[in-house]
Amino acid sequence: MKRFVLLFAVTVCTALLFVFSADAAGAALIEVNNAEVSAGETVVVPVEISNNPGILSLYLDVRYDSALSLLEVRDTGLFSGGLFSENIASYPLKLSWDSSEKKSENTADGIITELVFKAKKDIPEGEYPVTVSFDEEQVYDNALEKIPLKINNGKVSVVEEKTVIDSEKVKLSGKYLFLAPDATVNEVKGSFSREIEIKAADGTDFADEFMKSGLVISDKNGMSYLCVLIGDTDGDGDIASSDARITLRNAVGLEKFSSWQNAAGDTDFSGNIDSSDARNILRASVGLEEPQVWFNNAGYERLVYEDHNSFAPTAYNDDYAAAGEYIVSRLRSFETEVDLTDFNITKGNETALLREYVFEVPSLFYVEHTVYVKHLDEKTIGLRFVLTENAKEKYEEYRELISAQVQLADESLSDLEKILFYHDHICKSFSYDTSQKIYDVYTFLKEKTGVCQAYSLLYMELLHFHGIEARYMTSENMVHGWVTVKLNGKWYHVDVTWDDELSSDHYGLVNHGYFLLSDDAINRKSHYGWSNYGEKIVCSDNSFDGFFWSEVISPFVKKDGKWYYIGEHSHNVYGIYETDLTSAGVLRKQLSHKWYSNGLSYYVGFFSGLGVYNNRLIYNTSDSVISLDMKTGEEEVLFKENESSQIFGIFVDEKIKAVMSKRFPSEHRALKELSVIRAGDMNADGRISAIDNTLLVRYISSKTEDEKKKIADYNGDGIMNGDDIKALRYYIVNRKELN
Repeated sequence: MKRFVLLFAVTVCTALLFVFSADAAGAALIEVNNAEVSAGETVVVPVEISNNPGILSLYLDVRYDSALSLLEVRDTGLFSGGLFSENIASYPLKLSWDSSEKKSENTADGIITELVFKAKKDIPEGEYPVTVSFDEEQVYDNALEKIPLKINNGKVSVVEEKTVIDSEKVKLSGKYLFLAPDATVNEVKGSFSREIEIKAADGTDFADEFMKSGLVISDKNGMSYLCVLIGDTDGDGDIASSDARITLRNAVGLEKFSSWQNAAGDTDFSGNIDSSDARNILRASVGLEEPQVWFNNAGYERLVYEDHNSFAPTAYNDDYAAAGEYIVSRLRSFETEVDLTDFNITKGNETALLREYVFEVPSLFYVEHTVYVKHLDEKTIGLRFVLTENAKEKYEEYRELISAQVQLADESLSDLEKILFYHDHICKSFSYDTSQKIYDVYTFLKEKTGVCQAYSLLYMELLHFHGIEARYMTSENMVHGWVTVKLNGKWYHVDVTWDDELSSDHYGLVNHGYFLLSDDAINRKSHYGWSNYGEKIVCSDNSFDGFFWSEVISPFVKKDGKWYYIGEHSHNVYGIYETDLTSAGVLRKQLSHKWYSNGLSYYVGFFSGLGVYNNRLIYNTSDSVISLDMKTGEEEVLFKENESSQIFGIFVDEKIKAVMSKRFPSEHRALKELSVIRAGDMNADGRISAIDNTLLVRYISSKTEDEKKKIADYNGDGIMNGDDIKALRYYIVNRKELN
């Protein structure tokens, strides 16, 4: 576990922004037009092409500053292939135009798409970039020749706000007032025909430009209105992860809400605050959901307020949790100084406060663990933080990295399935940092190695993105950390680090001995003295202690709605099992292969990974990688090892990588990328690209029967038709299979 230092001093951080440009004489030009917008308003950014020599296929990645939220992508119809964008919430946004089925090139110049952005309401005036990039392999003409392409990127300039009264931003009815996320003070005042006064619920003055929850509007006649901004449960005027956290705490009984907080947190207008509301707010805070949709619901929750003095928000002056959320909000804006004068934080409580609210928040990785503290008498009145160099740029990269991980788990999975999926994914994809240097999630995602803190924080972060409660647990005595997760209202321990391959000689596999355990069970496995520096969590349910998966050392993989794993059938006889995760599975394929140390003796165990590739299950023996059709039982050898090394596991993602070792399982091993041609790789170049889509279209339309038939059947249904084209194109754009 990483420790931190509290010091009494002052430091200053600076960040540099690097800009570069490129040119390509005579190339086609893709240009992102510049645009202007006021904070809190929407703007259209056209993307156009000129000097077009004839494009058959064009795939673009769109990136934009976090100060902008993407609301809509419009297709102008300029390209005959049509715009394809599966999910505008993904980052970077992936757009494609493909005319393979039209058998014609796009030669027109003009606007190819319009991007509709909303500038966040609290951003300062300035320039915010909108950029596009491309893979040269994805831009070609009808002859499949690459087309040189030049990019001129643009920007959105945020300028001084123009006061506009918009009835959609202020909903007024009797004594009820609801605000849209970007409502300004001027807009609210403009919705009244008389002079009004806006104050905080505790009676203090409010002079900020943008409205927020928990304010009271009153006039000289004594009429008063309570402001409620849906999603803003901490009353700071912004919808952020801090709102999701406080909402989740309320949902589980750890936070008491006032009336206005209950109204603000009820994002689905169900009348209750639950984890789904917290999830909605969290998704909105990272740009995966647009808060404006909350205001399009038919009817608003109407509340009667007799006395505005009862509207007081959570008391900041005496609230430890509020101080923590306030610190996070400042750090999220990359500010280094935090004034805590208004909070009663007793000297000496900084360690627990920072541990709970800062150093164990995965997305605050850019905050160094050296903190400078300012005291007055026995009260903490200020903190100064040190941020890593280029913190904002690294955070934007982190957004991309974590977004890619979040999208790996399909939303249709149950909470149990997601908890299992990410447990196995992290164990398979990451390794333990024996140098003990990598603690944060950002570096962990980049380097694919880290210590227990990195494992646990990534696991916790991914579960939070899917609306699953998780807490980071630490044991100072063990110098170790892991996670507790909440499933069906009950808490369980999950130690991803100790289930990774570092704790055994089963390389390439995943252990499950520390998955969903009770307090008693994990204590029996040498875990002790744990705490999460917050509310006490009790894991009393023992339903999964000694559950069937505790002996499973292969990853679980899902195919056609069923989960598969490799388990022991009888003494040293293994097989592939099918399960719905409620109980031990049904044996579907017996595996009797052995790993020999010499010509006579063999190792106990079955050292095979498990994955899905070309819509078939993949496992390995000591010298082969085998593809298995679960419907027919048909097997195909994809790879045969002819050297002296043996295969002790496989990793399956876009390609198949074998874990090679010359002598025995625990020997230092190397990953070997196998040259297996997968379905859809029509030109057999080892990658799936837009050219493969074009070749697939031409192959299917030709109705020929040749050696490419199996490669052309991308979805593995035995029929080559438009479904294969649709599925392949979906994969090219999204880098995941179409369900």
